[in-house]
Amino acid sequence: MPKQACIVLLALACWLSASVAWAQTQATPQKLRVQLLWSHQAQFAGWYMAEARKHFERLGLAVEILPGGPDVDPMQVLKEGRADMAVAWLGGAWDWAQPGVSPEKSLAVTNVAQFFSKSGLTLQCRISEGVINPIDITGKKIGVWGLGDETMVREMLKRMQVNPAEVTFVRQRPDALDLIDRKVACATAMRYNELWYLNGLGVQAQDMREFAPSQFGLAHLEDGLYVRQDRLNDPVLMSKISLLIQAVSLGWQEARKAPSFALQTVLQKSPQLESRHQAYMLEVVLDLIPASPKDFGLLKLADYENQIQALQDAARSANPGLKLPSLPKIWTQEFWVNLHELDSTVGSLTPSTRHAVSRVMSGYVYFFFVLFGVLFYAFSGSMEAIQRGFDVWGRFVVALVSCVGGGTLRDILIGGDRMPFWYVREAFVPMCIVASVAAASCLAAYRPQWSKTKAYERSKTYCDIIGFTFSSIGGSMIAISANMPWFWVPVCAALSCSGGGVIRAVIINIEPPSLKGAIYEEVALFAAVIMMMGLWIANQFEGNPWPVYLSVLFSGLSCVVLRVLIYEKGWGYASFLPKKSLA
Repeated sequence: MPKQACIVLLALACWLSASVAWAQTQATPQKLRVQLLWSHQAQFAGWYMAEARKHFERLGLAVEILPGGPDVDPMQVLKEGRADMAVAWLGGAWDWAQPGVSPEKSLAVTNVAQFFSKSGLTLQCRISEGVINPIDITGKKIGVWGLGDETMVREMLKRMQVNPAEVTFVRQRPDALDLIDRKVACATAMRYNELWYLNGLGVQAQDMREFAPSQFGLAHLEDGLYVRQDRLNDPVLMSKISLLIQAVSLGWQEARKAPSFALQTVLQKSPQLESRHQAYMLEVVLDLIPASPKDFGLLKLADYENQIQALQDAARSANPGLKLPSLPKIWTQEFWVNLHELDSTVGSLTPSTRHAVSRVMSGYVYFFFVLFGVLFYAFSGSMEAIQRGFDVWGRFVVALVSCVGGGTLRDILIGGDRMPFWYVREAFVPMCIVASVAAASCLAAYRPQWSKTKAYERSKTYCDIIGFTFSSIGGSMIAISANMPWFWVPVCAALSCSGGGVIRAVIINIEPPSLKGAIYEEVALFAAVIMMMGLWIANQFEGNPWPVYLSVLFSGLSCVVLRVLIYEKGWGYASFLPKKSLA
């Protein structure tokens, strides 16, 4: 019996030891390896703050921050599996995602967070080397790092009217040494790094010409967090990415509040760094990081598309016979949305859906939407004025308020970028109104009795329906693009349509029909709700604009069909009320 008891106790002890060991293994989080773009410096102070303040640990993460350097390509490290994530520039990631551009490189990566919202890249040229005007760069040597900066410089040169084939690109040494030693006339430089060395080693500011991508309408996305696309199928990694972004965001917030402490964390990572230089770098980098936590990590798709277009143009210029494959989707906002959906930062529509709506508004189709809306509303207002015996000036006033009255009220409500008013900025609007008034006046002069016919009344109504539809859809999209809360989108749609009609009714001295039982603004409200429902569905199709296009189209069709039915069937509130209630 004692022997059996000893065996049981021994087995129990072994089981407990194994359980404790397993529990400890499970409690120890798997280490995430993050490859930095460059060696340890204040450019990555937010990472060090998140580590020092134990934000990673508090969120159940164990993060190993791997330094980079001149001979370290973050994409190569990702490809070889030596890191789980990498901080890189979009240009560098694009080179790997486009095997037709660089056959030796091939790696499907995805941007899961964008840390820098501004670019720190500049092209610095020495006036003493003969560069006074952009054209003087022709025939000169330009130093580049080979991190994607050469492509951006080529695009900048083209916009300066300088042929990139007439300059010589050379691989430069770190810290702008080649520019300081006059081995090159121009060199790429980061505001937070090389400019410090230029100023500190005796290069006078009066001897420098600076060119930045933003001066030429170019975006340059730096310091984004990239992950291999095949790793995004790993549920464990997927669950950790949003937590990592949250921890780094907290680190940068605290670096902004306590820069002295952030500087200490940088120097602890690399004690040989010069503290004054790192303090300068931290100050500049904090300006590149979004100040608002709700914007941290958000990839702005307008900037993304701007730079991708520049990269594709540069690739075609360098190799005219090159056929680029369709651009792979190398971004996702999923993790940013997951991170912010609890604090209502995302809103009812994701940034991707809002961007697709903005793209519709920037296209030629939307321009013609607006143009036709103005023309038909102006023509409708002109015919109303002619019917009531107004002179030419009166016709213009009625046509004007019919077109822009509702939009003016809507834009006052939205404010911001909607000021000054769109018809003040765009000369074609008053020109279209004048043309519509002239056309209606000529028609009335040619056929004076036409304004008293049923055909005239029918034409006026259908012109109003067309203008109403374009105004309703345009008002909805403007409210969405302005990031208005979802419940204001129908209001802006109705205001865009009925505001001008109400003002017109006051001018021609009648009571607004829409306030006396006519179904009018309600159609705009209905169409806007239809659009919002479609866009909520489009939220599920990140990066695909077609659900957005279909939502806009279906909303417009519903608006037209409902207005036509109301007109042809004579529907009004009185049509749906019992006769007793009308007595």
